[in-house]
Amino acid sequence: MAKEEGWLAEHMLIISITNPQGVKKYFTASFPSSMREDQFSHAAIDTSGWKVECVGDDIAWMHWGKDGRLYAINPEAASLG
Repeated sequence: MAKEEGWLAEHMLIISITNPQGVKKYFTASFPSSMREDQFSHAAIDTSGWKVECVGDDIAWMHWGKDGRLYAINPEAASLG
């Protein structure tokens, strides 16, 4: 389905980081197999006003939008942009 719609499907972690001013940004990261990126699924860090949340710990589908932004979804959970 991802290929048919033009998405790049990769085994990647997706996290969101919110700063103390409430600005939320999303990041993807790829780790070697031995790193166990799925351990980040238990991360819900809220310290000194910064908040880190795991959106997906296994797979990310990514696609460049017509607006020039990179969109990523966790096909098992939700979407973000």
